[in-house]
Amino acid sequence: MGKIRMKRAVLLTVLLLILLAAGLSVYVGRVTAERDAWNKSVQNGKRAMAAEGKKPESGESEAVKTVSEGKASFYQKLHDSEKVRILILGDHFAESSGLPDGVESWTAILQKELSERYGSEVEIVNLALPEGNDAYSAYVQLENAPKDESMDAAILCLGSYDESFSFRLRYEGLLRTLRLKYEKCSLISLIESVALTDPGRNADETASYIRELTEHYQGLTVNEAEAYAMSGEDYSRFTGENHIPNAEGQKLWAKWILDGIAPLVSSYQGYDSAEIERKDPDAAAYDHYFYVPSSAFSRIDDHSFRISAAELQALSVSDASLLGIDWQWVQGQNDVNALIDGQLLGGRTENYSGDQDSERHIQIIGDGANISSDLTMTFASEQQADQFKGVIFSGSIPLTRETKEREFTVLPAPAPMESETAAGDASAPSDGTSASESLPQEVPETQAPESGVMSESDNTDEVILGIGDGPVGES
Repeated sequence: MGKIRMKRAVLLTVLLLILLAAGLSVYVGRVTAERDAWNKSVQNGKRAMAAEGKKPESGESEAVKTVSEGKASFYQKLHDSEKVRILILGDHFAESSGLPDGVESWTAILQKELSERYGSEVEIVNLALPEGNDAYSAYVQLENAPKDESMDAAILCLGSYDESFSFRLRYEGLLRTLRLKYEKCSLISLIESVALTDPGRNADETASYIRELTEHYQGLTVNEAEAYAMSGEDYSRFTGENHIPNAEGQKLWAKWILDGIAPLVSSYQGYDSAEIERKDPDAAAYDHYFYVPSSAFSRIDDHSFRISAAELQALSVSDASLLGIDWQWVQGQNDVNALIDGQLLGGRTENYSGDQDSERHIQIIGDGANISSDLTMTFASEQQADQFKGVIFSGSIPLTRETKEREFTVLPAPAPMESETAAGDASAPSDGTSASESLPQEVPETQAPESGVMSESDNTDEVILGIGDGPVGES
């Protein structure tokens, strides 16, 4: 008899819990609906007032008054229907080239949806680059962006084309630069959908670094691979050629970003401008940045450009070691070599067969360059040399084995600077021949295979770029 009473008591308790849960669910649903309706009503009212040129009532809170004074965060500005500017940095997932006619990019959809949802004027500044560009490319684009323009938010779309070993350091350098360059610029990092659609890449590792660093730098992480996984659909429905999101995928990307932003807008999320410690001390190397345009070089022949150490010093280039190149690939094979004082530092060999006549890429050439005389950039053809935009100097960072062993074509070296053959120069030959005649036109067999292709690890001279007495006039 006692057991029967106990069973009845348990059943009664379970029944009461079920009824309580059902009632709570109805209550939460009603409160949520009322809140959404109220938010919609408020936003509609603000849009109507904005359309009529009216301002809010004088009774609004001091926090909102601060917003109207232009001191708000990205999320606060959206909440109060103010204009926002969004910077986009990344690879071709953000650049959106190659989309079929009539397919709207996720950046365009996001711009339109933010404006419609919050009543804000939304400006997108897209500095993303085509396929093959990486976090280093985005870093250079960010450094070269105008300082006198404010940005309310930056969306970073990277990770597909980065080596996992170097990505963490480069991504932190990018985040630090962003935080230092634009006051109150909210960070939004995307984990690209390729983490799901092409798992053979380093996407899992780079995604982990993105989460870790974005949290450290007080940003929002939006996982687009998660959007595919939680859609309940096969990811092929959202993916087109080369894993680029198709029309449905572009919409899903934009929606997932909107869903990530919404809670921060609702909670009136501010911006913490307190200084953030580096996670990796080596990221300080990216605090040194110098861009030297091709126009600062002398064109010494159809294929080659040269700039002297004195000219670099006059441009305030100092305390730098990593050398990068900003250039346009043309159709076919593209080759470039960098020579420091006549000695080969490194190079790139890239093949391009895209839809455009040329395509811009920003890439690392090598680390370590002690320029006492000059830097020479030489290309395989006049057409390729015509597409040279400039070089980038930054602090020394460790390069991966993959980068060091990257193969490239060794090109014939141009004649050295005239100063090297001046009378009394100990390096000038004594047999009557010119220095250019005595300079080997091919790298010795100990450095390069017979094919004329070598890797950066074959160049064993250890050199460090250090021009001038200190960091003067750096970005």
